[in-house]
Amino acid sequence: MGQRERKKSILDRRFQENLRRLRKASNMKQSELAEKIGWQNSNFVSQLETGIRGFRPETVQRLADFFQVDPAEFFLPGKKRKPLRILFDDSPEEFIETLRGSNLCDTLIEKLREVVVTQYENNKRATE
Repeated sequence: MGQRERKKSILDRRFQENLRRLRKASNMKQSELAEKIGWQNSNFVSQLETGIRGFRPETVQRLADFFQVDPAEFFLPGKKRKPLRILFDDSPEEFIETLRGSNLCDTLIEKLREVVVTQYENNKRATE
């Protein structure tokens, strides 16, 4: 086995599923997406979608920029999007603590925390 196996978290699976969903919704092959983003390795997207290659904050950001979505879009469950407020009860910090228990790097967790807090505050203002 050339690649070291690593335990996949729910966020790993969500990233893989959402990347695949966004790519297919854009009617692109994996190699086409890699080319359009400027990745030399035409198998890079395939490796991301299958979990052979883990995601890094800069990879998530490049994909989010390309698809014109928020980076958090890659970590939300299911095809039908619900407001981020469903991810936490009274405070976004509960969601952030869940992230801290995953194998995500601190940089990505901090970026997601910023997005979640902003969304939480926007939702709170909208419902007041």
